[in-house]
Amino acid sequence: MGVLKYLRVVIFLLLLGTILNYFLDDGLQYISYYYISKPTGKNNKEKFILVHDSNSTYHNSNSSESDQVLITNAHFKPVISSKAVYSAVNNTFSPDSFFRVVFNGSTNTQLSDSYTKRPFKLLNASEGVKHVTRNAVTQHYKLKVSHRLKESFSFFDSAGKISSGSNIAFTTVETAPFAMIHQNCSLPKCPATPPGLVGPIKVWFDEPTFEEIERLNPYLELGGHGKPKNCLARHRVAIVIPYRDREAHLRILLHNLHSLLTKQQLDYAVFVVEQYENETFNRGKLMNVGYTEAMKLYDWQCLVFHDVDLLPEDDRNIYSCPDQPRHMSVAIDKFHYKLPYRSIFGGISAITTEQFRKINGFSNDYWGWGGEDDDLSTRVTSAGYKIMRYPSEIARYKMIKHKSETKNPVNRCRYELMAQTKMRLHTDGVSSLKYKLYDLQLRPLFTHLKVKLLETQSKIDLRKQGFKNC
Repeated sequence: MGVLKYLRVVIFLLLLGTILNYFLDDGLQYISYYYISKPTGKNNKEKFILVHDSNSTYHNSNSSESDQVLITNAHFKPVISSKAVYSAVNNTFSPDSFFRVVFNGSTNTQLSDSYTKRPFKLLNASEGVKHVTRNAVTQHYKLKVSHRLKESFSFFDSAGKISSGSNIAFTTVETAPFAMIHQNCSLPKCPATPPGLVGPIKVWFDEPTFEEIERLNPYLELGGHGKPKNCLARHRVAIVIPYRDREAHLRILLHNLHSLLTKQQLDYAVFVVEQYENETFNRGKLMNVGYTEAMKLYDWQCLVFHDVDLLPEDDRNIYSCPDQPRHMSVAIDKFHYKLPYRSIFGGISAITTEQFRKINGFSNDYWGWGGEDDDLSTRVTSAGYKIMRYPSEIARYKMIKHKSETKNPVNRCRYELMAQTKMRLHTDGVSSLKYKLYDLQLRPLFTHLKVKLLETQSKIDLRKQGFKNC
């Protein structure tokens, strides 16, 4: 009887071992899912992104190169040159979570192989963030991010008992630099004059949610990147919007702007540059930041600097860059559709990237309201350019009514600075730009940047230069 009992135990253990081996895939060579965790800085909460290891038996062979990042590891031979596919339900994930992990420089994150410890609901995209599909590129900068992988396995010990163990391996994920996706160059060029333009258009002052605007513009790629499907755009245009505490205005503008730019058959993207923290508003410096960061993502030909409260009234007012810098907001209802003065270059202006580099961009030193657009006008004419304008019957805008902002007081030293524009333009501008980029997110309707402009140090430097009122 003792022998039969022993044989039953052995047979049971063998069967159990076979079952475990089948389900654990020969010792769990690699876990199928793990998570990257990263504190967000608010109450020490974490955001998570699901990672699928292509070495596991669950690897989806339909994944494309654009969904993958290379893993290299000098310490754990089996994972050299393997690939990890960032995915979630239906092979999508939240780019918001990804950017908080990779872009903010998380270099020592820990991976967990426990599915229950990281509920999948945490992976839901935050409000206004579109899920990335397999055809989207998700990385921004090329970074190496170190991770810890935990390998779990089961085995029979020398006494015939089932035991479990784990191995720890360290890997480095190297991300590819992000780039907005270019058009197919084999497409025929779009016509010089976009078809379907009608002239005066309806201006919408309602305030739809970001989600409602997104549903109206399903063709947009991440970052508010739009381009014609059937022809090659003649103009690659970055729309730069300086922004703070004007969400309703931003929604109104995006509702009007995306439909217009699509009709004009432009290859464009919208960049909303938000001034972060409690600093005096600096419109010019925000424009410089927008230019600098936009050029890292795409080879733009043209820049359109656009106030958030101006809404176009005519679709013939093409958002492109001619041979000379162009003042676009010629006729505004607030000013009875008349040009306030001849040299004005504020509101909305278009300039090629080459011209913008030549004039060294905006001044960085206009803190508060007024002066930066006139300073830019002087830079443009000093470089030998002429400011061009469409007729006032076409270049018409309505202004959204708003109250004056306490964080945007009148700039007391603007006239002192403007008097020295020609002397300072080569040392004050894009070439001397200093800022801190806190966040960059490619949202469905726009690319969102949050920046700190370092006001305190800037004003110290201005006073050292003799600008005592700044």
